Amino acid sequence: MAFGRSKSKSGSGEQPTGKYFKMQYSFQPQKAGELSANADDVVAELVSDADADWLYCCKTTRRGTSYQPVLDQFGYVPRNYTEPVLVADPTSPKQTPGKAASYPTPVPGHQANPLSQDTSGLPEHITEILTRFDTLYQEAEQRRTDKFDALRQFTENMSSHVNQIAETKQTIQAKMSELNETLQQWSTEIEEARANLEAIQKESA
Repeated sequence: MAFGRSKSKSGSGEQPTGKYFKMQYSFQPQKAGELSANADDVVAELVSDADADWLYCCKTTRRGTSYQPVLDQFGYVPRNYTEPVLVADPTSPKQTPGKAASYPTPVPGHQANPLSQDTSGLPEHITEILTRFDTLYQEAEQRRTDKFDALRQFTENMSSHVNQIAETKQTIQAKMSELNETLQQWSTEIEEARANLEAIQKESA
């Protein structure tokens, strides 16, 4: 793409298209009209031209989970240095009452999918990707929940077995104590019988 376009410092009135791109590599301008950007910077597209080799964009500043376009820092970056990203667009019109983005009610034991939201207005291929991701996410959450439930059940069973073993041990110890007392009593009685037998033998001698 040639740089024959003349852009004023205000960005010649262009507003972000709502598409955002993440820099995969750092880029230093080689010509006038190019924009300096670092790797991992997020830039906002100003002119939509998917077939162009260069992306006309402006820098952004992060505001929470969204990015605010900085319209006085704009220019071209190589398109193959970027990849599209989905971010909240603070410049989009606010939804009117009754049009708020809908979020699914979390299923007990499941974590809500952070990308599950109203996809109206997104390109069809992005919607398909998000739908597929949501399906995979829910399947993964279900597997995680099943494993957690199985582990919890196993832990409860093991705890029950341990308690049963402890109770059985106490019962055995009590029986052993009773047996020792019985043996001691028998030993005393045997000693008494032996002493009586010796006395009888002496008397009859």
